[in-house]
Amino acid sequence: MADDATFKPFYANSYALVIGVNTYQDPSFVPLGEAEDDAQRVAELLEAQPYNFKVRLILGEEAIQQNILQAMYDLRSTGPDDR
Repeated sequence: MADDATFKPFYANSYALVIGVNTYQDPSFVPLGEAEDDAQRVAELLEAQPYNFKVRLILGEEAIQQNILQAMYDLRSTGPDDR
């Protein structure tokens, strides 16, 4: 094992789809309260050094099926050395 602790990415690009929803229209789902703030923090962490992810963040009312499926479809354009 190498002693060099410097982060060296193995992948050409890194992508993340982060979704946070505090409340749902269906009353059978309990409101989560902090999910959107948590998702925002995760996205910021992944975008920052040393990770440099390209993040698509979908929050709250924007987190509808159409938007999520489109974001997933957009990820199909990743390359063979991407994650």
